[in-house]
Amino acid sequence: MAVFTPNPTSATRDGQEAALKLINTPKAGARALTIVHYRYTRVMPIRRAHVALAVGVIASLAFVATALASSTYGGPKTWLPNYAANDGYDNSANRWRSNWFQKGGYTDPPYYLAMVTFIKSDGSWVLQVEDNNPTTYSSYGAGVNFNYQKKPYCQNTSTHTYVGACVAAAEAP
Repeated sequence: MAVFTPNPTSATRDGQEAALKLINTPKAGARALTIVHYRYTRVMPIRRAHVALAVGVIASLAFVATALASSTYGGPKTWLPNYAANDGYDNSANRWRSNWFQKGGYTDPPYYLAMVTFIKSDGSWVLQVEDNNPTTYSSYGAGVNFNYQKKPYCQNTSTHTYVGACVAAAEAP
């Protein structure tokens, strides 16, 4: 995956060279990423909303990561419909307790559907939550036994593509 920078640079994918550069397009103030490959040239528009959305998701995840012993296991990235992610099973010293899908940057409803759950080692699902809130959240409440092996799982259950990230927090039982 190439890293986006405003200066021309080169990146390789599967051993093939491609040059990336940020350009201004004929639309007033619009920008685009131009990929120059030895076989083709492709111009992809960069919408300010997408850039702001990605920055917002990354900043919010950085804040959450400092507040909890958490793991970002999916994203931040662009989630196509039905894309899913999961993390590894926990261990007896630290058990997964909370799981959330942070969808970034949407100011007008409807927010897009997402699902979070925990998958137990026997394959069954527990604490499954699906909603269209900006953050889809599932957690074991105070006093609830969460001391068994499981892994966090999240999925874009919407028909829309959006940017977001899945995060899970663990703690000692």
